[in-house]
Amino acid sequence: MNKRNFTLLFLLISTLANIIFTVSIITILLVGTSLLLRYVIHINDANIIVADWMFCFIGGMILSLFLYAKISDKIVKKYKIADKLDERLSGRRFSHLSSRSQQQKEEEKPKTVMPKSVLPDEDEWESEK
Repeated sequence: MNKRNFTLLFLLISTLANIIFTVSIITILLVGTSLLLRYVIHINDANIIVADWMFCFIGGMILSLFLYAKISDKIVKKYKIADKLDERLSGRRFSHLSSRSQQQKEEEKPKTVMPKSVLPDEDEWESEK
């Protein structure tokens, strides 16, 4: 399997996992806050329940976004698959995890070249020996 196919497969699986993860987080938040509002705080107002659902939906989306990023980074590090992903398709998302990128950074460091005017001249007494 080449890099492009492996990257597409990885992105497809991770996208499906992210959708399932997001729906489960939103469901847990909705059930938890609904039970809290109804049985602990004893609120039955429809406006408050609608606002609760809106905040749970937005909060679940944001929470799943952060957790998905952390989990996917840990999976890529654990199984060392950053080198197998195509950088053009995965973007810069996992490029910092690959060993190739670290080698390229070391090779790309600029070398210091001093101009001839700054270089020390040869001493006359050293050249006579």
